[in-house]
Amino acid sequence: MRFLALGCALTVTTAAAHAQSAQPWSLQASALLTSANVGSGGSGVAGGGVEGQLRYTSGLWSLGGGVQYSSHSSRNDATDRDDNIKLTGVFVEPRRTFVVSSPRVGPYVALRGAVLRQSNNFGGSSSSGYAIGGGGGVIVALTDRVNLDGGAAVLRQSLGNFTIGSQEFRFPTLTSYVAKAGVSIGFGAPKPL
Repeated sequence: MRFLALGCALTVTTAAAHAQSAQPWSLQASALLTSANVGSGGSGVAGGGVEGQLRYTSGLWSLGGGVQYSSHSSRNDATDRDDNIKLTGVFVEPRRTFVVSSPRVGPYVALRGAVLRQSNNFGGSSSSGYAIGGGGGVIVALTDRVNLDGGAAVLRQSLGNFTIGSQEFRFPTLTSYVAKAGVSIGFGAPKPL
């Protein structure tokens, strides 16, 4: 039994990390599905969006940076219409991939920090804020240059103050849940194994 465990451990630690981009640079585009708990009651607000990023990979570590956009709506019974918030921002995402027995699959963990700008259809004002969080996912190598990336994250977002008429309001801190699916394309000279 000890030899089996040792053999498994050696397989996991010595396999090549092919599931990361084989090239040092990659461009990725992803679709996002989001759900946010708002305020002390924790009411849910769903949304969708997109992101694009440039990522540099070195071994099992990579660093991505890019832009994101999402739109979130909820029904406002008092006004008999949907309230909508749009979030745009820039982000940085360090990532660590783990080697498993398949050279085409790589699970990963990631952290994310973002600077955000919100605009809405109910207050007439926008505000700036931030998001910070983490998550994980799986990268699947489709070809030598193309990867499929699916993952999920939990983020805490703070969006600052906004005004309605002459009154100023503060957005509650949000806990957001994000699922994403995307495709990345590697470029540059392939890294040596």
